Amino acid sequence: MPAYTFVDQPGRIVPTLESHARIGLDTEFMRERTYFSQLCLVQVSAGSDIYCVDPLVDGDMGAFWSALSRRTWIAHAARQDIEVIYQAAGHMPSALFDTQVAAGLLGMQPQIGYGNLVNELFDVELPKSHTRANWAERPLPDRYLEYAAEDVEYLLPAYDELAERLEQKGRLAW
Repeated sequence: MPAYTFVDQPGRIVPTLESHARIGLDTEFMRERTYFSQLCLVQVSAGSDIYCVDPLVDGDMGAFWSALSRRTWIAHAARQDIEVIYQAAGHMPSALFDTQVAAGLLGMQPQIGYGNLVNELFDVELPKSHTRANWAERPLPDRYLEYAAEDVEYLLPAYDELAERLEQKGRLAW
């Protein structure tokens, strides 16, 4: 289980975000009871740090969203993450590297899941026990936050590995 920091004042991590060109990103949201998804948690890996950011807090998140959108997002199957962040904050990434798309360009299993990709690249099994958790629950249980942190723990190392393989095949620009 990775070490992580729970963040209920997102503005405090802006300097950390701004010191990294690339960040790993994932979200947890609820879609079952609303027409538009409710963004409930944003997980960010920046260097060796992992943050679980609570977007349901009262307060200004503008500086956080702005800093986040100026980074290259490393995400897995990013369509829903982008959609829910855009709906919640009106921000898009300045650039995106989708590890699922990259894996497909390398001939790996089509639409490979994040857990399977991590297993293939790093021989690590990720538990997927809280996929259907109530992410709107507050306070979030530690077990949910640990699960959420695992969802970004390997995104930056996966980027490094996949980008190197794509470069070797002349496909990184794709």
